[in-house]
Amino acid sequence: MCHRVEITMPCEPASVPAARHWAVEHLGQMYAAPGGAADDAQLVVSELVSNCVRADAQCFALVLDGHHHAVHIEATDDAPGLPAARPASPTDPHGRGLFIVDRLADDWGVTPEGPGKTVWADLTVGSDCSPTFDCSRTA
Repeated sequence: MCHRVEITMPCEPASVPAARHWAVEHLGQMYAAPGGAADDAQLVVSELVSNCVRADAQCFALVLDGHHHAVHIEATDDAPGLPAARPASPTDPHGRGLFIVDRLADDWGVTPEGPGKTVWADLTVGSDCSPTFDCSRTA
């Protein structure tokens, strides 16, 4: 990882827009002119955090790991069970989140974590989106 930021929030509906705002703010600090990458990351964050809230978790941790040309996003919650993409009909009010994540991310997955899980996604940032941090050192 080159640059990592993390926040823990309660699992409540108001945390979804707060998490989106937090992610966009930090991506703007991590990359010069993040543009479309920030839009995609904002949508992925929204879907991952919404899943935490719907899972009836108590809280979640949101992580952004910035790299030269990619950002790794993680949402870790304390709710049991693993999310799975499921078909949604045009009239279903929910059920498209992981399909959206799948379309926007280069890769994504789920890792069991104690009683909960971490859902992660990797997004490419464009070559015109230069990092504002020093990635020459490895941790």
